Amino acid sequence: MTKDISWLGENEAGRNWDEVFALFYQKGRGEIFPNELKFWRDLCAGRENVLEIGAGSGFIAEALTDIGIKQLTLIEPEPANLRFLDKVAGKSAQGTRVTVAPVVFQKYSAPAGMLQDVIYMSWDNLVMFKDLESRTGLFKKAAGELKPGGRFAFHISSPAWNRKVYEKLRTPKVFDMDLDQYGKAGILYKIDHVRDNVYNKHIVITLPSGEEHRYLLPTEAISMEEVSGHARAFGLELEKDHADYSGSPASADSDDHVLVYKKRG
Repeated sequence: MTKDISWLGENEAGRNWDEVFALFYQKGRGEIFPNELKFWRDLCAGRENVLEIGAGSGFIAEALTDIGIKQLTLIEPEPANLRFLDKVAGKSAQGTRVTVAPVVFQKYSAPAGMLQDVIYMSWDNLVMFKDLESRTGLFKKAAGELKPGGRFAFHISSPAWNRKVYEKLRTPKVFDMDLDQYGKAGILYKIDHVRDNVYNKHIVITLPSGEEHRYLLPTEAISMEEVSGHARAFGLELEKDHADYSGSPASADSDDHVLVYKKRG
């Protein structure tokens, strides 16, 4: 069976494959780039209200619970990830309150009067918003949830970078991973090219029992031109454009863009 990763929820009889994938992601998630966690800690330290879109297993959020944030809100619609986020909430320190909102961001309703100092998304989460309409809605919602002067921060990979990755991974990558109670699983990862700037990422997980599940993640490479257009439309001004999480300046030829937009006002 093939499942679209961004629409988890349906499971075959006797096996919670959403939980298997959540564990696979939690086990495999680490710093994708040097200084990734330091970047988010520096951006969010001492802020009153911070919100993460697509918190997943809480890899970044866990690193933000001891830097003086008053309220950290974690948006995560996938039920299989919530047990990881509950553990993050239990580790909060220095007065940080951690709240988990199990909804998609577009349906999130903040407590009355609460606006965010920082809204962020981790590595390549923007591609989970699959079409122009949903990405327009994302920027509109983010701008509406920010205080004047608040920041919206995220990462995108360039279309050129996606082409490089496709060349590397059109031949499948195969490896093993220990998935705790499920045992040592075989993992197959590959990418198919669909059309210009659109790719299908495939992940196949095979358990020791021989049970196999295929996950599909359609991905569209998003250009800086599109991002800039959304930002302008909703009053967000580009404050930082880095080529990595260490702060190197980006150029038109950069493979990656770590972007921080500031709400006017």
